[in-house]
Amino acid sequence: MIGAGLGSGVVSVFVQGYLPIWRENRQRNAHAAYMAMRLAVMLESYSAACLDFIWSNDNAETLPGQEYPNWDVMLLIPQYYT
Repeated sequence: MIGAGLGSGVVSVFVQGYLPIWRENRQRNAHAAYMAMRLAVMLESYSAACLDFIWSNDNAETLPGQEYPNWDVMLLIPQYYT
């Protein structure tokens, strides 16, 4: 009788104590993976915008009578990821 009570107590502690912690940890890991993927997409978009900016300034045309080329001065970052 004591063994059965002790066994059910251990199972009850496991179910009420460990399972919510495990579920919360799993949800936290899933959320962290989702946020890491969003960050990777944002950084990839930013790097593509930087590449376009550098490429356009590298190939900027100098008009006659001007000392410097017509460089772009604003980095245009697409807002499709927000």
